[in-house]
Amino acid sequence: MHIIALSSLLFSPLYPLPPSIPLSPLPSQYYIPPEANKVEIVEYGAIPPLLALTRVNDPRVQRNTTGALLNLTHIESNREKLVQAGGVTVFVHLLDSKDADVQFYCAAALSNLAVHEAHRSAIMAVGNGRVVGSLVTLMSSSVDKVRCQGCLAIRNLASDDINQDRIVRNGGLSVLIPLLRSADAETVTAAVAALRNLSIHKGNEQLIVASEALPELKRLLLMREQSEVQCHTAGTFRNLAAEDQSQAIVDEGCIPVLADLLQNYQGVPEAVLTEVSAALAVLAANESARRQLMSLYDGEFYKTLIEWTESQYSEVQYNCAGIIGHIAINTEYHSRLLSGSPSVMSVIHRFMESEESSCVHIALWITSQFSQGDMGTRSQLRQPALLDRVKQLRSSQRNSEDIRQLAESTLGHITAGQTEPSS
Repeated sequence: MHIIALSSLLFSPLYPLPPSIPLSPLPSQYYIPPEANKVEIVEYGAIPPLLALTRVNDPRVQRNTTGALLNLTHIESNREKLVQAGGVTVFVHLLDSKDADVQFYCAAALSNLAVHEAHRSAIMAVGNGRVVGSLVTLMSSSVDKVRCQGCLAIRNLASDDINQDRIVRNGGLSVLIPLLRSADAETVTAAVAALRNLSIHKGNEQLIVASEALPELKRLLLMREQSEVQCHTAGTFRNLAAEDQSQAIVDEGCIPVLADLLQNYQGVPEAVLTEVSAALAVLAANESARRQLMSLYDGEFYKTLIEWTESQYSEVQYNCAGIIGHIAINTEYHSRLLSGSPSVMSVIHRFMESEESSCVHIALWITSQFSQGDMGTRSQLRQPALLDRVKQLRSSQRNSEDIRQLAESTLGHITAGQTEPSS
């Protein structure tokens, strides 16, 4: 009954508030009503009158109204109704409010709406994408929570390729990169998360490197007490490396910092290990990166990689196997990788017997790299058990065409110059 009564009051005529009635700004850690209430409030038709109240030229009313609307965006079904009722236009225009709380609530509401692809399109359609310029301005705010929320909204909008380009063209990087040095931990996390999404766009990678982001990202990797920051930082490196910026990352000295998280992994969360190993797997396609990896820790870092292929974390296993496969491109490392203890042969055998086709594929790929080495290397691969397994993979129709073809070519390289024994 209380919700019905309150909702009906929203439809009452608007009267100016006398100056003597204080309406305190809502604190950043405001009360969030129970989920059921948020649904019921909308069911009783609260959205249209709340949106109407945002037009009242009183910052106190706007603060409380936008704060209430923000709370409603925590429910997915409410978001759609807000969009249909014109809430997006209201939020976008009120980003330009002079009141920091109104700015914060509207940026947060847009961030919540931007989780959905269709809603991102609706947001960008207002004023031909004016939201980007407004959010970039908010990221320069003197208020920490406004800067942080601006970054979070940018991050969500940057889930779309076209927006990634538009944000950078509207000066997003010039504001975002300095925020990586912010004293506010939440702002740093939001800023590097936004940068990670922006780094996906192929046209942005050179601009990100040119904006002196790499030294800041390298520094953030060292923040072991900030695992989310490390995850987004490693993810950014991975994106940049995938778009031909590997050499710049190597030249900045980032390889040893990434590798150290695998070497000295005590207390490092699985999510960080996954992102770091994935970044190194992409970077290892670079010749200079491979040489650095093989020189680390007195030339024994490859042993760490081999040990990680037996990890309880499946993605880390796979990524480290990928790093080893890239290193095996360099034939001068074949003897060390195959003859050392532990040996890469253990990785090949274990992955080759996996039930996961992706693991079988990477085992064949690693074997293929070694099979193109000299006669001594190929002779080490001519183990009966390995040859039999490769033949099985070549002939089994249960395997994909890709695996069968890779098994065929690998077997051809291993047995080159030899008479293949009958099965």
